[in-house]
Amino acid sequence: MAGLKRTVLLVAVLGFAWPAASQPASHRVRPNVLVVTIDTLRVDALSGYGASRPTTPHLDALMAGGVRFDQARTVEPLTTPALASMLTSLYPHEHGATRNGLRMRPGLESLPKVLARHGWATAAVVGNW
Repeated sequence: MAGLKRTVLLVAVLGFAWPAASQPASHRVRPNVLVVTIDTLRVDALSGYGASRPTTPHLDALMAGGVRFDQARTVEPLTTPALASMLTSLYPHEHGATRNGLRMRPGLESLPKVLARHGWATAAVVGNW
């Protein structure tokens, strides 16, 4: 089942991002993939989601040019387990980061690893756990 979850995640990400296979490799342009997560921010505080004043103009610009989700769920209301699950498509008991401050088990497949393997340059800017 975990393999299926990873496949669904990969298809969801690369399905919109991967160029048509019929194009020659020299003409393919890899689109930017930017995953933005913000801890403890209510959606009704974002102007892009209907806040009455322009509170988040830079995030609004990102959303206007990308994919914006209207509904989201989490497997765990703690930052580390939730982010690890988002990047691996695994439940916390499967990736091992079951609470804040714990690392994932080594060697697990993750979205950044998949993207890097397919030629994307990857990086993370982290200001939390």
